[in-house]
Amino acid sequence: MVEEIISSLENLDELKQRVTELGMIGSPDDSDLEQLELAKQAIKVNRDTISGILLQIEPNSIQEEEAEKLRNLLIDCCIEGDTNIDLINSMFTYWPNECSDLINEERLIATSCADGHPLILEKLLSYPNIQFDIQEVVSMACYNSTYRVPLLKVLMDHSDKIPLHQPDVAELCRETLQEFIEDVSKQRNNNEEWDDRIKVLRMLFNNKVLKLDLNNPDGYDQTIFTRAINSGDVEIMQLISEYQSLNFNEILPDGSTYLMRAVFLNQKASVEWLLKQPNVQPDLNTPMGTAMDVAKIKSTPEIQNLLQEKLEQNKKNSLPKTPTEVKQENKVVSLPNEDNSSPKPVSPINPPKSNRPPSPTIPVNTPPKDNNNNNNNNGFEAENLAYIRFHHIPRLYDDMMRFLLHQRPYNPAWALSHFLQQLSKS
Repeated sequence: MVEEIISSLENLDELKQRVTELGMIGSPDDSDLEQLELAKQAIKVNRDTISGILLQIEPNSIQEEEAEKLRNLLIDCCIEGDTNIDLINSMFTYWPNECSDLINEERLIATSCADGHPLILEKLLSYPNIQFDIQEVVSMACYNSTYRVPLLKVLMDHSDKIPLHQPDVAELCRETLQEFIEDVSKQRNNNEEWDDRIKVLRMLFNNKVLKLDLNNPDGYDQTIFTRAINSGDVEIMQLISEYQSLNFNEILPDGSTYLMRAVFLNQKASVEWLLKQPNVQPDLNTPMGTAMDVAKIKSTPEIQNLLQEKLEQNKKNSLPKTPTEVKQENKVVSLPNEDNSSPKPVSPINPPKSNRPPSPTIPVNTPPKDNNNNNNNNGFEAENLAYIRFHHIPRLYDDMMRFLLHQRPYNPAWALSHFLQQLSKS
């Protein structure tokens, strides 16, 4: 079996040379491309052969010359992706403790972050007695064009070896990680693995020692949240809103609002998300108009319909409540007694008597009867109105709605006068 490994290692040297030669051809024809593909397949076959044999032979049964070739093969595997993970597993099985010096001297942890695959990084970090520069490893992982998100997740999962919760380590990596969260929140490279992006960002945001700035503006004065709005990245918008208190009606330095920007850029996903947020006002006037003004000029009919539906909903919510709704709000509830006896019903309109001293009596001025159905508020004092507004509006509102529902001529001044008379008698 050792002879088979030696033969496979020799074949690998020849095949690598062949791949290098074919790859240097400036304008390869179909025949050159076919030979290149065949050489790559042959390399995989030889590596699989070596992997299988290493699991069967006795430890240290390979001569030093072949062992050196195997060590060089391990270095190549760390930078060529996940197809070689089986070969790495076989090598670590054959050398359970002898590879730590090689990993440390060749800086294979950093190399696997820069050019390798998360599975290989995971395997290397699990090997005993490894040493590496944390700042270098984190930087290499953050700048990997394809696997930066899963690589950083692997590093954070190994918090015993990458202790980002320690102040000195956090200080070393803060600038790199700040750049990472800003970059990964706004753009995705071609063929980049993206599945764990939100999970990784959440892990970083939860690390208070890192002190990452979610409001840090870029060269165009854009934050992570505003860039997410501009690109329709609802996942990032939702994530940032969980870690920051945002005013969705804020007028930004350019005179617009978040909603106006989303409308202007025709980002339907951003518009839908913003319209679901509490208290957002599509009709908010700004130096640049309202979101609907922008939509009529710049946006699509679909987005205009979304804004119109929100305006109608806000208008409906601002209408006075019906007596039925008021009755539901004033529903009698039961409160426990201090002696654990049966609870007594308590109404919000007629609460239990308080031990506090009674409020001072407020003089009430009754307006004259209005026979011409005109409002006449002469003689009313501001104190009366303030008292009514804050203490007795629900009862006054019931009287008003009762008149409306019975289709009687409604005189607000008379209703107010009648209420004040009743109040003075109580």
